[in-house]
Amino acid sequence: MTSANLKGFETRAHEVEAFRSMTAGYLPLKFAYSGSAAETHDRLARSEGYQRVVGSAIDDVAALRAMLAPEGIPLQWADLGPGNGVHTLAMGAALADDASRGRRYLGLDFSRRLMRRAETTLAVSNVTDRAFGEWDFENGPTDAVTKWRSAAPVLWTLNGITLCNVEDPVEVIRNIALSAERPDIVFATIAVADGRDDGQARVAEYDTDVFRAAVLEPLLMAGIAREAGVLELSYAAQEPAVIGLFRFTQGYKLTCHGDAHVFQAGDVIRCFVSRRFTRRQIDALVAASGVPLRGRMKDQNSPRERLLFDV
Repeated sequence: MTSANLKGFETRAHEVEAFRSMTAGYLPLKFAYSGSAAETHDRLARSEGYQRVVGSAIDDVAALRAMLAPEGIPLQWADLGPGNGVHTLAMGAALADDASRGRRYLGLDFSRRLMRRAETTLAVSNVTDRAFGEWDFENGPTDAVTKWRSAAPVLWTLNGITLCNVEDPVEVIRNIALSAERPDIVFATIAVADGRDDGQARVAEYDTDVFRAAVLEPLLMAGIAREAGVLELSYAAQEPAVIGLFRFTQGYKLTCHGDAHVFQAGDVIRCFVSRRFTRRQIDALVAASGVPLRGRMKDQNSPRERLLFDV
């Protein structure tokens, strides 16, 4: 049996949370953006397949303008999970017509290392009033925006189908609402299923070498060798969602700050999930969050929908 000590994450708190999650059979996808995984995610985010999945920043801004007419888009922008900043840079450029009065930007991310990449990317942004901070929006509300903002409304964005990849989408919407003030608005892009989803096609969108490297990197950070198991990708139609499972092919002992867990051959860690929301699930998400939905707009060119919440 092989042993490994889990020490490859950005903080001790990340290590402890990752260890506890893995022993429960899953690893939150947020760890695929942090530590050394920030580099593999950056490569993935620049790939053509990834760009097709997350959608167009120009279309995001067009949807915002349509749903917020006639009052217009708020000039304060809290960007949640900007990743490497590439999508944000394009969105800022598309917002240029609205920026003549001066737009302020705050980027908040779970990963300190990935945030530094976003800062570098956005150094050439037309939005010059920029600030950055850390927030894990899956683990509770934040006061970072309260400390940064003025009294004017704030636009909160969850771009790139981020809401499809979190452990609990309802809790994320609630945490944002608890961190916001009226009359702020929350804009989220999600992937949708219409009952005719081709599972093989959905899996094929993800099944590339650069994607597999990005998904496996958090396990490598935990000390689990690549040859300790296999990555299995599938489409769970009942969810519906694209699922990634790491299945151990040998025994493995993982330790973290004095705690230990033994994985047997055949044990699995769910290390990737990307949901495709049905119309009924969107309605249930809104109802369970308790946050009013102001508008929704279906993408005409792809299986995505844009949601606008009033907090």
